[in-house]
This record gives sequence, structure tokens and C-alpha cells, in this order.
Amino acid sequence: MKRKPKPGVAYEVLGLGLVTKWEHGFFTIEGFSDSGGVHDAEQPDATRLRATNGSNHETFDAENDQDLREKTLTHVAIRRDQAAFRAALLEAYGGKCCITGCTLKDALEAAHIAPYRGDHSHHVQNGLLFRSDIHTLFDLGLLVITEGYRVKLSPAALKGDSYVNLEGKQLLLPDDRAHYPSRDALDRHRKWAGVY
Repeated sequence: MKRKPKPGVAYEVLGLGLVTKWEHGFFTIEGFSDSGGVHDAEQPDATRLRATNGSNHETFDAENDQDLREKTLTHVAIRRDQAAFRAALLEAYGGKCCITGCTLKDALEAAHIAPYRGDHSHHVQNGLLFRSDIHTLFDLGLLVITEGYRVKLSPAALKGDSYVNLEGKQLLLPDDRAHYPSRDALDRHRKWAGVY
């Protein structure tokens, strides 16, 4: 369960779970009962009970700050040196989002082009400095970067007015060519997203 948002994300472990199904790109994770069993009719999933503890109220009580959200158990890969990776990208891109030019440091995020797979993933050439909403579009495959370092939006992202002005926009590249984003990683990202 997420306890603190980016930057410096912190999670609380509610319990252990077992992956019981993989379907359409999503895992189904079932927790263990207090007796240690899965699919135990007499003792339900102890973690789910802890995560969903509480009851619904008919009117909003502003003074009640109890967290009643349904929680999902996930396996979180620890991203060591994420802060150093972000600092390197902030320096390489002059503290600006490489697409929008946004300079508000708190809104800028370090994006991996190729997915994070360990410390070797924290290479400046495998990163782009994005405003947080642009980072989300990139991670969802709704925005890609072409071979000529231009923005290409998916058909879904072009439907609304919010981001259409980014289509074809030239990336703001680092002064040092050694810090340019990897063309190979960008190509793999485009293929994954299916946007050409």
C-alpha cells in the first residue's frame, strides 16, 4: 500500500500474497488466511480484511481521516540510486522537461526509456526528464519519441485537445551529445507502444 507519493515513494506491507493467475497483462494475487491457507472458505484472506477494514457512511464526515480505501498487494522492485538518476537527468537537461520546457523542479520526473531492470538501467542515455503528466503518457505508450527526436502521439492521445500541440515537437536535447537518449531504447519503446 502506498503511504507516501513521489518523490521518495514509501510503501506499507500489508501481508504476503501468492500469484494465482495471469490474464491480459495483470496478475491476480491472493493473500493467505491467518492459518496460512489460500482459498480458505472458513478463514478469509487476512490481508484483504486488514486492507479493507472499515464501513461505509451515508454522509461525509470531514473529521474522519480513517483510510478505508481497498488496498492491492504488489511486489515492488527497489530502485536503488533513483535520486542520483534524477539528479543526473536534471543536470543533463538543464532542469527542463525535454518536451514542454517546464522548469518547476517538483513537477519534473526521471523517466526510464527501457524499463528499469537494476542499477545499469540508471544510465543517462536511458532516461528522459519529463513533466509528470508527460512521463505518464510516455509510460502508457501514448507518447513516443521518433528517430529524429520528435514527439509522436498515439491516436488516442490525439483525440483530445490537451496534448495535440505536442505532436511533432522537437525534443530539447542535452548540450552534451554523450547524454542524448539512446536511439535503440527509443526504437524499442515505439515498437512496444505500437506508435510509428
